[in-house]
Amino acid sequence: MKSAKYITQERQIVEDRPCPICGSSIYYLEGYATDWLYSKQSFPLLRNSESGLLITGSSPSEETLGEYYKSDRYISHTNSHQGIINKLYQLARSFSLPLKYRTIARYLSSTKEKGVLLDVGCGTGQFASLVKSKGHQVYCVEQSPKARCYTSEHFHLPCSPSLLDLNLSQSVDVITLWHVLEHINDLSSHFACFRRILKASGTLVLALPNYTSYDARLYKDKWAAYDVPRHLWHFSPQTIQNLAAKEGFQCFRTKRMPLDAFYIALLSENNKGNRGAIAFMKAFFVGCIGALRSLFKKNESSSLIYFFRRYNTATQREEKRKKTL
Repeated sequence: MKSAKYITQERQIVEDRPCPICGSSIYYLEGYATDWLYSKQSFPLLRNSESGLLITGSSPSEETLGEYYKSDRYISHTNSHQGIINKLYQLARSFSLPLKYRTIARYLSSTKEKGVLLDVGCGTGQFASLVKSKGHQVYCVEQSPKARCYTSEHFHLPCSPSLLDLNLSQSVDVITLWHVLEHINDLSSHFACFRRILKASGTLVLALPNYTSYDARLYKDKWAAYDVPRHLWHFSPQTIQNLAAKEGFQCFRTKRMPLDAFYIALLSENNKGNRGAIAFMKAFFVGCIGALRSLFKKNESSSLIYFFRRYNTATQREEKRKKTL
């Protein structure tokens, strides 16, 4: 990610947000990214000196961060069809939702009985609704009041404002977070909830942007999936697996999200100032290259889906935790 426009000499920075993997508060400035969606502010990207985790520095407080979501362009909370970008998002979602369901279906229905899903950060509820239509029991969590209201009114799904306050009468087979974990401040408390809510044989599914991908390296600070300051954490395949291992989860599968490469590339071209046909052609070209490269090396993928299971014993968790530190 480093380039001539970034710093040429590393400097230690003490951030008031300790690394959730190693606990260290010492970081190095890796570069800057801009909030292209709302404020046009620049935020530092900081790499932890021990774990290598990348975070958004100088991020707003939890009380003020909600202001950065108040944009009509934040489609996961509005379900807007206005404008070409939103229309393309809706089109891509119409293809991706059935793919997402097929991806997790085996973990929901290991027997003839239907499973139980918890969708954390459900947005306006389209994925949760699809799973419900297949006969499964579905619970939702969504922080945005507007999106939560949409989910309840249109799909009649139980939707809680917070995972930490969620009280379920049963354990669940699958917990999904589709591009949500990077928004969560208190990761440890949420992983503790995942352990409590998930069945012993259950599956935790995390979809995350990958800042080590081909398109992230190409677009650098213009890469749309940095999405600062809404994205507090920026994971590589190694750092998310290290974090999950520390919290008692083992990754047993990863899967590419090739459609993400095209959508993120288009947003990134817009961040560069390109519009219209030029932006579409360049984004299509970048998306194709990224998708092809990820066929041979998953770490080149713009986004990845990670599948985790809980470690069976405290001894296994402790052994794995020591290996990641």
